[in-house]
Amino acid sequence: MDIDTINNIKERIWFWKENKGWSSESVKEPSKRYDEIQKRLDDVKQRKSCLEVSYIFLVKQPYTFGHSQLVMEFRGEDVPNEAEHFKQAASTIQKALSAFKHELIPKTIERFSELAKVTLTEKSYIKTLILRTSADEDIHTNYKVHLVPYFESHEWACQKRYCAIHRVLSKERGGLVGWLGERETEVEKWGLKSETPWAFMLDEIANTKWKLPELAEQLAGA
Repeated sequence: MDIDTINNIKERIWFWKENKGWSSESVKEPSKRYDEIQKRLDDVKQRKSCLEVSYIFLVKQPYTFGHSQLVMEFRGEDVPNEAEHFKQAASTIQKALSAFKHELIPKTIERFSELAKVTLTEKSYIKTLILRTSADEDIHTNYKVHLVPYFESHEWACQKRYCAIHRVLSKERGGLVGWLGERETEVEKWGLKSETPWAFMLDEIANTKWKLPELAEQLAGA
């Protein structure tokens, strides 16, 4: 990922790990951990050959509350080993799921009410949708995974949509992928000037109104 992109997401990164050195278990105080994340991001700018590194950041166009993306960067490979990349990603994803379970509680939803409103998030966290769906990925140097927390309000919306399409009773369930596709279509409009007057302010809105840096710091402390 280039430096401009890293600068764009810097305040929203909540997990940072290199092959050797800092990891999420090594610092207990959230503020110190958050400062360490920022310092290591600054250090990356000075490297000509990047070490293998992984980080998770809150996306500025979230499908749901806490929607994050894991990015793994590694030295270029002639023949990418997807299975090995998955294995390396799994341990980081495991830490992320633990943080979600601990921090994505009603009290947190209430604290970040503007973000909850825009992501249609209410009630309790159920699970996380783990998606290998990035179209912007160089398979020789990147491995990306979307982590999309799924709450009771999303389950209800998914069920309602499915029943309306198939004209079945409300107790029927299904259509989660279709619902997720609709959410993607909706949030992509936020970044289009033709669709959203505030598209050019999206970074500022994500950081100040939705308070993504504060949520990132809270997740980093989990």
